[in-house]
Amino acid sequence: MRYDDLSYVDESQDPSIQLETEKLVARVIDNTGLEFRNNETRPGGIGRVVASHDQSIAHFLGYHGVRCLFDKEERRNICAFALLNWQGCTIDGLENDPSDERSMHGRPRGWPMSVTAVDGGARVWMEALPQLQLSYELFVKPAEPDGFDFSCRWTFGRKPEARPANFTASFACYMNAWDDVRLWYPQGAWPGSVAWVPLGEKPNVIIGDGVNYKHDQSGFSPTDIAAPVAIGRIGRKAFVMMFNDDRVVPFCVNSGGHQWYSAVQNPAWDFQWKCKDYPLNEPVGFDGRICYFDFEGEKDVERRYEAWRG
Repeated sequence: MRYDDLSYVDESQDPSIQLETEKLVARVIDNTGLEFRNNETRPGGIGRVVASHDQSIAHFLGYHGVRCLFDKEERRNICAFALLNWQGCTIDGLENDPSDERSMHGRPRGWPMSVTAVDGGARVWMEALPQLQLSYELFVKPAEPDGFDFSCRWTFGRKPEARPANFTASFACYMNAWDDVRLWYPQGAWPGSVAWVPLGEKPNVIIGDGVNYKHDQSGFSPTDIAAPVAIGRIGRKAFVMMFNDDRVVPFCVNSGGHQWYSAVQNPAWDFQWKCKDYPLNEPVGFDGRICYFDFEGEKDVERRYEAWRG
């Protein structure tokens, strides 16, 4: 099925809202798909675009959240498809609403959303679904000089009968990394006595060779995480995710995003949030921050996290 409120448009009608800090630029989008102008094939080094999917698509329908994130000095998008992309939705005992057939790899991606500029930031929201009676809002705003704060909120209008009302949401963060797919998280006693432990390993393929390519994806989850914060390394930079709720758990998919003709790694540095016995008709969720800056060691990240969470 297809939703009338969800469609592909010409890339010149890109609804993305651009947010800036001193050092970073982010572009926030709903799940509108973008096509090359007049559905053309974009010229490349061999006369066509080298891509892993339909040549006419500039941005896939369904991939909402932050579609582009770059450092003003580097001028390189570190986001492969989308960051803060609500991908998975499970409510024990309830069946999800249908998803638009044009979206891929995640039920919420195929539910109609909208984006607007508000209060110095960008708001992506979904009105209540007919079946689940569930609404959603993502709000992103600049956090000087090298980050963006965000909040995720859901409002539930329905609970399952005769069982606990438990909700699980997972988020995809598809990255253009250089060589290291690992995501690092803290173990031990927070604060002050933690060891940073890696999740993930390189897939057993030749990155950038599409001939006889065989997909090799593995997922990695943390154990005994000390605080909801994670570090991904991209060259001399660090991409850091931090959260104010211990129910948020980061995880890694070694080649998520899977632009298998790309010569750089595309891990998914994802996260999941679980809410037990959620309330009805009041917003629930969590807050977070994503940052991208010169990596000066784990202690620097710990200080930043403590200063942010308070």
